[in-house]
Amino acid sequence: MLVRFILILVLFPLLSHSQSLKGITFEPNFHYGRIIKHTAKFSADVTSNTFGLELNVIKKTYGKQAWQAHQGYPSFGVALSYFNFGDKEIFGGAVGAMPNFTFKFLEKKRWHAHFRIGVGAAYLNRPYNVAHNPTNNAIGSYLNSMIGFRFGTGWYLNEKWTLQSSISYTHFSNGASTLPNLGLNVPALNLGVTYIPQPLQKEDFIPASTSRTRDPKIYFSLMQAFSLTETITPGGPKYPIHITALSAGRNLGYANRLWAGLEYEFNYAVYDFMNHIGQFETQQLRRRNATRLLIFVADEVTLGNASMWFQAGTYLTRSFLQPGLIYTKLGVRYYFRMKDRKTPNLHLGVYMKSHQVVAEYVSLGLGIGF
Repeated sequence: MLVRFILILVLFPLLSHSQSLKGITFEPNFHYGRIIKHTAKFSADVTSNTFGLELNVIKKTYGKQAWQAHQGYPSFGVALSYFNFGDKEIFGGAVGAMPNFTFKFLEKKRWHAHFRIGVGAAYLNRPYNVAHNPTNNAIGSYLNSMIGFRFGTGWYLNEKWTLQSSISYTHFSNGASTLPNLGLNVPALNLGVTYIPQPLQKEDFIPASTSRTRDPKIYFSLMQAFSLTETITPGGPKYPIHITALSAGRNLGYANRLWAGLEYEFNYAVYDFMNHIGQFETQQLRRRNATRLLIFVADEVTLGNASMWFQAGTYLTRSFLQPGLIYTKLGVRYYFRMKDRKTPNLHLGVYMKSHQVVAEYVSLGLGIGF
């Protein structure tokens, strides 16, 4: 029922105008993979392979906006998927919807190579339960984020049909908002086809009318973000994490920007735990050890008003219960731009912070650029 509802939401605006069908692509895929035990804390045995089915509904850009030509006319899609993780009693299955972007980085007469990245949400039907499913310490909630990466090739059969094969990596996690949350990681082999009822023609593509270089000025961004996490005990209280980030960025090209900055975090779960066990003698020391300072670099790929955010950093502090030295963040942003301004204005973003492949939190951030 959920899949049908999402399918109607996705297809209705596409089908409501016949002209908008031009360039619309339907891409069914079959997944064959296996859950990997990415940490020694992963307690359940993986005894079976994962099977999945996916339908990606895609709209290819053709240069209506300048960034589309500069990015090689990427495609935007919404992938509806079903996964059977092999052990229905422990891991069960998942139904997901994942908006995604596909970039072709090699194009030949009969074939191409592409990269796809997507971020969405999934419903998993067998999360951890202390009484009925205590072995699954990877997923602690029904609703989870879903992040997917894919490298693939396509072989053109004719103008409308393409045979596709790829390797993919899909991650399911709730960002430690509900414990346990080691996450499920599924590498897979994929085989599918694409069908384009009304293909775009060469003359449909609009070449870039602007220079690929952008203003080399330095941009600044101030962001305040917020997250809620459980800690230590499944079913326990949820604690806030406050995050403040100040960064400076410079355009590397028309649709790419490099950032460097400083982040501040205050973790109320760590602070409350220190109060509970009497760790350190003063409140000042406890607050200091619940505080983290981080430096980072980030690459932002801009896609019109939206962007993808890839961040890596390290800690300047060595505080109580602090995770490993290196962390990463994957995020998506949306910029609310003023028509008479070229500088980014307000931006709203969602970010997942991880250490190696284990998520620490998912945060919602509001920032301003100047």
